[in-house]
Amino acid sequence: MKIQGGEASTKKVGCTYKAFLGCKPKEFSGTDNPVQAMEWIMHIEKVFRVSKCADDDKVEFATNQLTSSALHWWQIYYKSLGTDSTLSIHWEQFKTKFNEEYCSEVAIKKLEDEFLHMEQGSQSVQEYTLSFLEKARFAEHHVNTEKRKIDKYVWGLTTRIREIVQPLKLSTFRQVVDRATERETELKRQEDEKKAIETKRKAEDQGWMPQKKSQQTGSKGKGQKDEAKWCEKCRKRHSGSCRVNTVSANCRNCGKPGHEASNCRAERRCFQCGATDHICLNCPELKSGTFSDRTRNNQGGKKEEVKNRGRPVASRAFQMTVEEAREKTDVVTGIFTLNSIPVYVIFDPGATHCFVSESLMSRLNVPLTPMEESLEVAVADDRYVWVSEHLEGCQLKIYGTTFPIDLKPMTTNEFGVIVGMDWLATNYANMDCRKIKASQYYHRMGNG
Repeated sequence: MKIQGGEASTKKVGCTYKAFLGCKPKEFSGTDNPVQAMEWIMHIEKVFRVSKCADDDKVEFATNQLTSSALHWWQIYYKSLGTDSTLSIHWEQFKTKFNEEYCSEVAIKKLEDEFLHMEQGSQSVQEYTLSFLEKARFAEHHVNTEKRKIDKYVWGLTTRIREIVQPLKLSTFRQVVDRATERETELKRQEDEKKAIETKRKAEDQGWMPQKKSQQTGSKGKGQKDEAKWCEKCRKRHSGSCRVNTVSANCRNCGKPGHEASNCRAERRCFQCGATDHICLNCPELKSGTFSDRTRNNQGGKKEEVKNRGRPVASRAFQMTVEEAREKTDVVTGIFTLNSIPVYVIFDPGATHCFVSESLMSRLNVPLTPMEESLEVAVADDRYVWVSEHLEGCQLKIYGTTFPIDLKPMTTNEFGVIVGMDWLATNYANMDCRKIKASQYYHRMGNG
């Protein structure tokens, strides 16, 4: 109050109703959804702050935004309090009555149960995160610390995202959401690549590839193809010229030209030593740590060249997905660090060498170096790729112990690293396939 000219003048504290409406407060017509009711209360309180609404005006201004069933509820409650009752009702008292009507204990309990059992399912990471934060308001005592909030969020993620995010032990919720989003993006990229490969493979099997319109010439009608004929080269029926890769001139089994290993009539040979009485998985050279047809380490640690037996150097890297790996009883999977980067690793005795995903190579900061001998790698469905470079001196850390590992680049489905028999034999690895885990690893040093 300020005295001017013998009269007292007062200045109203707060805003006018016109200023309040200038902030465009939302109307509320009533709802059975407690989330929507709480969102309206939060919105109105934000308008109070922006418009600088006085405490005495909050209930009157807010109730003017009620419509339909919500307005009917307020009129009944208002009349029960008597004339000019709004003057005696504070905002917190209004919120209490409002929550009793639109956020009942039964509804809150239902939302709390939904929150405790919520999972990502078919939702995207963004959709799951928004739903998680929305329902977490009704179960605050379950997420009252950052760790409990992270644990609950990670628990609900899909398996293919959770198995990557959980071992990282991140300290903030934002970091967890970011890593989950990155993993989701990577999985989508892998799915897109897989679909593209499948489409290309089907086209190659049928002996044709989609051509541009400018190449579709001739007297044939639109959509017509040449008649499929038997091909002696690929042993399949297709139209047009054969598109089978002709890089490999000799059979990988017998070393003779004119046919492929899948059609070879000679005895099957071990990919490692060339013997006919066993396969690579049971090769005594791999079990003893000596490699007679490639290179072996002598006691001085230098590579000693050994005579090749005249057959092409062959390798296997049978790719499989995470779901397929879970169904297998002869492989072990886990998350370990490669050059301090967490990666998803599969230990596969069916693979002869160690391979790294091409998408992971750029993060390792290890240059590619030429191999002494190129490898023809069997990947799947009688398909083969040539590998002539590798990453030397990478560091694979397993349960606190670091092992050197040389990796060959390969387009893999979902695993970052495939560890094959060459590394398993050299490091005397024990694989407990009954419990589906790596139970023990040890490295023999020197002559020990």
